[in-house]
Amino acid sequence: MNLTELDAIVLKGMRYNETSKIISLFTESSGKINFIAKGVRSIKSGQCGVFEDMNLIRISFHNKINRSLQVINKSENIDTHSNIKCDLDKLEYAYRILEIMNNLTHNFDINPKGFKLLRNSLSYLNGNDFDEFNVYLYFQLNFAEISGVGLKSNLEFSQKKVNFHETFSYKIELNRYGELLNNNLLKILNSNIEDICLYKFSKNDCIKFIDLMDNYLFNNFDTKYFFNTKNIFKKININ
Repeated sequence: MNLTELDAIVLKGMRYNETSKIISLFTESSGKINFIAKGVRSIKSGQCGVFEDMNLIRISFHNKINRSLQVINKSENIDTHSNIKCDLDKLEYAYRILEIMNNLTHNFDINPKGFKLLRNSLSYLNGNDFDEFNVYLYFQLNFAEISGVGLKSNLEFSQKKVNFHETFSYKIELNRYGELLNNNLLKILNSNIEDICLYKFSKNDCIKFIDLMDNYLFNNFDTKYFFNTKNIFKKININ
């Protein structure tokens, strides 16, 4: 029974019993894993702020193979992404990123590229120099690529004037917007995240691209639960 130490990002937490939480974490070496953090909701716990959503944390636990939920022994914050939590617009897109990672990835599916993408996206979203729309669009495009349903080859085909069979609405959109849409998305896909500030898309264009990618991901993954965060923040903004 070895003591294992991991860096992880908190995707989601839920109450368990009176003082504990079940935490869904995304790690570099093991992918998404569910843990139980005992006693962390107690007012006497020194770890109550560690397991907030989107925190980058370090945990240690005794890995027991026959245990369905590993028990966290120790934990500490590395980065709480405090700037995101003070900005409603950034918060919306951070939660949309977490929702995608939580619902469109499988437990124990090792995905170091996914962890790097998640960590970098939250880090740049937390900064002051990057527009939240561009960061989220960068995340969407690259998440699709590392998940094996990338849009890049489709975009390259469309540049060669090959029309898609218009079965899905995202394909209709690709055909409708033509080279302008395709060139912009390809620029982001061919860039590093630190370079996305070079592309100054209008807010309306970014929203258009983001909606296209939400539709694309929805049609390429077998999931019934997806846009909950988007709908929640839409109601908040209306009110």
